[in-house]
This record gives sequence, structure tokens and C-alpha cells, in this order.
Amino acid sequence: MTSRDGNLVRLLAGSSADERRPPSQPGPEREWYLPAHARQPGATRERMSAQVAAGADVLLAHTFLTHRRALRRVGEARRARELTQSAVALAREAAEQGRDRRDPDLPWAKQPVSVVGALPLLGDDPGSGQLGPLDVAIARDLHDHAGLLADAGVDLIIVEGPRTLAETAAGVRAGRSMGIETWAVVDHHGLPADPEDLGAPDAILLTQATAATAATAADGSGLPASWSGPHGVLVDMLFDGLAEGYGPALRDLIAAGASVLGIGDGATPDRLAIVRAAIDDHERAHAREHDTEASSWLDWVARGAAMAPPGTAVWLAERPPPTLTPGRDWTVAPPGEIWLMPAGRYRLVVAETFEPAFEQLALRLELGGVLVATSDRSVPLPDELQLLDLRDAGTQHWLIARRR
Repeated sequence: MTSRDGNLVRLLAGSSADERRPPSQPGPEREWYLPAHARQPGATRERMSAQVAAGADVLLAHTFLTHRRALRRVGEARRARELTQSAVALAREAAEQGRDRRDPDLPWAKQPVSVVGALPLLGDDPGSGQLGPLDVAIARDLHDHAGLLADAGVDLIIVEGPRTLAETAAGVRAGRSMGIETWAVVDHHGLPADPEDLGAPDAILLTQATAATAATAADGSGLPASWSGPHGVLVDMLFDGLAEGYGPALRDLIAAGASVLGIGDGATPDRLAIVRAAIDDHERAHAREHDTEASSWLDWVARGAAMAPPGTAVWLAERPPPTLTPGRDWTVAPPGEIWLMPAGRYRLVVAETFEPAFEQLALRLELGGVLVATSDRSVPLPDELQLLDLRDAGTQHWLIARRR
């Protein structure tokens, strides 16, 4: 998953035709009563392949009607495992075919595609969306279907909804009990204060009641303060409610921190391409911003290095820096290794994160040595450090200080 820190935003494709609705009239197929992927595998694979070619990188396998409760209605409950596995296998085939159809010059052309299994609503009519009260049978059937999805090899499980908190929590716990990352679809108006009430999903996907809500979600989509995990948004209603101007509404959702934008139903290639374009616009803008900030940070480090005496230097970062100031004996290490470094050894210390504490950084400097670091606004410098220069860098400060 991703978030507003600029990591990859993912595009989820759900159903695009009538795959969720159980057939009610006899058709020309010999087994007309089975799910669409079993009755018409070629056509279903083609639709899903087109979704991936349009930019989807999370593909929902059509497991809406492969659970025993749905199949029991047509006397085929014994085939639940077979049909679940064939739905996931077909999604894998479509994912590979769709990737082959992508324009190789696109930045996401070779991006892997995750196959997701759905834990659908288990109401009396599996195609109606109506919910009954949670009972032992529903909890048992959710756990049973989660096991079938796990055996079929899905990468993720989505507990579809919105549904009651009790049933959502039962579905999430069933998915997580399989050792598989599990997301929950929830109504953005009905989020509980405590994520444990949802069974502690790995991520939540918010539904949008109206297009206006989707377009004005700059406050983080109304997430409760207790929710610190990643979230996504299903934008089905956006396409139903806006005649045009999808781009700004979608970009607002990404700016609000959405890690996933998805279309649960009606995920046609045309609609997916619109969402993909909004994601691409965001990532291009973020890349430009990141490149500018990285260049500015390297200039700031060079400024601090010019104030430091020549000799030994250490750069603390999770990843090696793109360039190192020449003319120094550099050590590059992750921040956690500061504890292994000798005291009073270095004439220049560069720290890209808030950790470790300034006291530990100062301890590694020779007298007269220079520290170049990012700083939380609320953290004061210890007495051992004399501030030489300071720059406001958005939510942080960049500072240059000398060891007294």
C-alpha cells in the first residue's frame, strides 16, 4: 500500500459486466447456472485482460459466487473449491495477458499485478446485497471461503461491503487467520473509532456515497484519528455522479492520502484509464517535487561540508546517497548503526532522518566537527552543538551545527 509520502498508488479493478449477479434464466451454456468465469471463461478472461492493459495493477478474481452458500442454491456446493481455484487461475492468466498488452513505454508497463480474492456479502440472496444478521453460519461460511481463497493462492483478500461491523470483523479475522493481507470495504460514514471493531484489517477501502463527497475529500476522507493504517477509496459513485472533470476529484483523493483507487463494479477499461491517468499525473508531480527536494538537500549538505574541517565523514541514511561530497573519507551506514561508531571520530556527520537523537550525533563528532541534519521543529539542539545555519523545509528544518 502507499500513502501521501509519494509511494506507488495502486489501481484496483473489480467486476466490469454482470459477473456479480447469479444467473436467473437458463442460457445457452450447458451449465448456465454457474458463475460467469465458469460459463464463459474466454470472454471473462478477455474483459479482465483489458482491465490490466488499461492500467489495473490489483485485479479482483471473480470469487463472488464461488462460496458454498451461493453454490448450494444450484446444488453445486461440492464444487466450491474447484470453482474458486479456477476463478483465481483465470485472473492470473488475465493478469499476464494484460501486462503483455501494455504499452512498454509506460512507467507502469512492467509493474506486477496482484490477484485479490473477494469475501462477498453473504445475505440470503448473494446477488442482491441484502444483509441478514450475523450468526454462526455466516461466520463459519466466511472462514470457509477465506480458506478456499488461501488454497487458491490469492495475494490479498478483500472483505467486501459495506456490511455490519460484526460481519466485517468476522470476515477480516477469517482472512487474516489465513496469513494473508486483508482489506475491508467500509462506509466512510460508519467507521468505528477503534479499528479493532473491524477486526484490525491491514487497510480499509472507503465507499463514497456521492460524487461530491469523493471530490471534496481533502480532509483525508473523514478517517477517524485512531486509524493510522493505509486507506483507499472505491470511486464507483464518482462515475455515476459526475458528467466530467474526474481528474481533479481523483487527484484530491490521492492528495488526501489514498493508497488505492478502485472501481468495485463497472470497472470498464475506459473508466480505469481515467483513474490511471490521475494516478500518473500525481506520480509525475511527486517525482518532480522529490527530485527538486533531493537536489536542494545535496546542495545543503555541500554547504555544511564546506564549513567542516577535512577528513573523516559519515552519512546516515536508509539508502546510499546519489553523490558524496568529494575529498573526504566517507562511511555510509543506516541510522541504527550510529551506536556502533566510535565517539569523537568524525569531522562531518550527515543525518537524513530524525533518528538517532542529536546527543548521539554530537557524540560522534570531533570538537569543531560539523553536523548536517534534518530536524523536527520541536526538538532543541543540545548544548554541545552551536547552530550555524537553518532552513525551513516544509514540515522540517534543515540545520548545520558545529560541535563545541
